Formats: sequence, C-alpha cells, structure tokens
Amino acid sequence: MKEKKKKESVIPNRLAWFIYVTGCRLYMWFHNKVRIDRSVFRKRDKKEGCIVIYNHSSNKDHFITTMCFGHTRAAYVTSSHFYFNKTYRMLLNWVRAIPKEQFKSDIATIKKIKRALQKNLPVSIAPAGQITVHGDPLYIDPSIVKLLKMCKVDVYAIQMHGNYYAYPKWRKYRRKLPIYAKFVKVMDKNDLEHLSDEEIYHHVCDAIAINDRKEQAIYQYQLTSAGLIEGIESILYQCPKCMSKYRNQTTGDTLTCTVCGNQIRMNHQGFLEPVSTDVVMMQNEAEWYKWEQHKMQQAMEKGDFWLEGKFKLLYNLNHSYILEEVGEGKVVLTMNELYYEGTFQDQWIRKDFKLERLQQLPFEVRKHFDIPDDDGCFEFIPAEGEQMAKITEFVQAIEVMSKMRKQ
Repeated sequence: MKEKKKKESVIPNRLAWFIYVTGCRLYMWFHNKVRIDRSVFRKRDKKEGCIVIYNHSSNKDHFITTMCFGHTRAAYVTSSHFYFNKTYRMLLNWVRAIPKEQFKSDIATIKKIKRALQKNLPVSIAPAGQITVHGDPLYIDPSIVKLLKMCKVDVYAIQMHGNYYAYPKWRKYRRKLPIYAKFVKVMDKNDLEHLSDEEIYHHVCDAIAINDRKEQAIYQYQLTSAGLIEGIESILYQCPKCMSKYRNQTTGDTLTCTVCGNQIRMNHQGFLEPVSTDVVMMQNEAEWYKWEQHKMQQAMEKGDFWLEGKFKLLYNLNHSYILEEVGEGKVVLTMNELYYEGTFQDQWIRKDFKLERLQQLPFEVRKHFDIPDDDGCFEFIPAEGEQMAKITEFVQAIEVMSKMRKQ
C-alpha cells in the first residue's frame, strides 16, 4: 500500500526565526533608524491566524516586516524568484516561507496559506507583487479579494513609511532616512461576509496606499547619499526636451541629457528641480515614468510600436531553482506577440510567450527581467553593448498593454 506523503511544515523553526529577527534588527540598526508601532497587532485574537498585507516599496521591506512581527512567527508568501539565489533559498526554507510564482495562479500556495492559518499563524502578503520603482502605489490584482474571502480571517496591514526614499529600487548608493512602520486593522473576518467585493478591494488598496513623496513634502527629512540621483537614468531613460533615449547620465545629484544638455537636480529632500530656466522636466520620477509609458501607448494606438533588445537567456534547465545560461538572442515585443529568437543550448529556436496572460514582468533594475511561463523560468539579461534601460522598457510596455486590454 502506497504511503501518504507527509505534509511539509508551515511553522517557522523557532531558532531560525530568532536568528532571522535578530539579523534584521542588527542590519537595520546599522542602516536606518526604524520606529515600530505594534499596539494594534498585540490586540489580535492569538487563537486564530490572520492575513497581514503590506506596501512593497523597497528590497528591504522583509527586514522591516520581520522586525514588526518580532518574536511572533509568521508565514511569508514570497516570490519564487528569491529561491534562485542559493543563500536566500536556504534562509527561506529555514523559516518555511511559502513560495509563489509571480502573476500566476498557484493552488499549492493557497493550500499552504490555509494550512498556516489553521496553525494560528499570521500570513504576510504583499498584494502588489512588485516593488514600486517610482514611489507611487502599484496596481493590485482584484484576485486578492477572492483569497481573503476564502481564508475568512481578520486582515491587518503593516504600513511602512520612508522605505522608498531610503531604498528606491533604482538607487546605486545607500541613503539615510528614518523609517516608521505600524500595524492597522483593515477588516474583521465578519466584514468579509458582509462587504461587497468592490468594498473589500478598496479597503485593501487604501490600507497600503503609502506615498513617501507626499509625506516627505510635509516632513522634509534631509537625505544624504554619495549619489542622490545616480541610477535613476535606468528608469528615466528618455529626455522630455529632445526626446532622445538612453542619453541621460547621472553624477552625484544631477541628471543630464548628453544630447541637448537638459539638466535636472535632485535636492536633499529627494525632489526634482531644474538647474536652469530652459529645462523641461516632470514634477517627479513617477510622473516622468508614466510619461514614458504614455509615449509608448501613443505608439501602440498608432500601430507602429516595436521593442527589441539583445539578451542572454537563463533558464532552469536541470533544477527547479538553479538558473543556467543557455543562449543569447533577441527579445521582440509588438502589440500582438512577445518572443525570444536565438540560441538555446547551441540550437536556434523561437520561443513565443502568451502575451495576453501577462500583467507585469518580475525584474531587477540594471540586472534582468523574467517572463513567467508554464515551461519554466525565462530570465533575460542585457547582452554586452545593450542598453540596461531596455529592461525598464519591456516592463513598462507589458504594464501598458495590460491596462489597454482592461479598458
């Protein structure tokens, strides 16, 4: 008789959690002053599990959320891409995180979430999935409502303030800024039965709609960094004055277009300002990023959109969580198709992706973007001589196309 496979534990190991919490506290103590208000979370019903959502503003969010939980062990729902890093994979397995493939339906993840809740654990989720690259809150898929109604537990939020300004995804240098985090109660489990799907969705979005830029306009903390604006050209790659692409360069606190000389400075509050009277600029990096997307949408509506770049292809060929370089070629995106054409283990192939299923692309600025696919993980790294900003362009274009399909 075939033995039943023993279910994998979802409760973090006590020692692992203690080490993780201690490590997070030490790391953030050396880097940022962090204040935490846990008062609301302490009043929760500890005999039941709960969902804890949070705004995703930086790569350091998991340090801060872990500090917020303290010695209360929690189950993290984590992007499966972190498991491709050997060190992260070991740590995540140690604390028994729940892996989830970004932007794909995952029944196994839902089952583990429900098991964690049955063990009276808080389950931590970032509903946006992605880290905001420009500071404004990102789109949240309405499917979060279905998950919350299925789980039928109280919903809390960790609201983190200052994360984006301290650790913007595009930065090259460390920035010093105080960070404040607090728990709020979003909904009672009984609310999930009485509120409409639309009302639940708005409660979720409102609870984590944190915009550091608006708060900085009030508090005006002083930012210090070796290069306040350096790295931003990876997302603000088009000049609004001469329309040239890939010609923006940054040094210290200044961004300059090498074609027309358009020059913008980032001041010590983190705001953009003109260097001279004839400068053309956007109000902030979020507006600039969206302007680039608007230019894309105009090209799409005219029917002449075409995006192409040369990339190295990494693929999980022999192990679920080990990526290997398997080829090099071009990635092409049009309104009707997205495909890779190039080598794959010394063979020439064309791999087509299901464009209509894509809402966003997982990515790291200046490093790579991934295309979620049923055949495995396809990671693309700009080939030698290719513009790093092409990563951002592909990410922006997929977001624009997804929004246009929903209109």
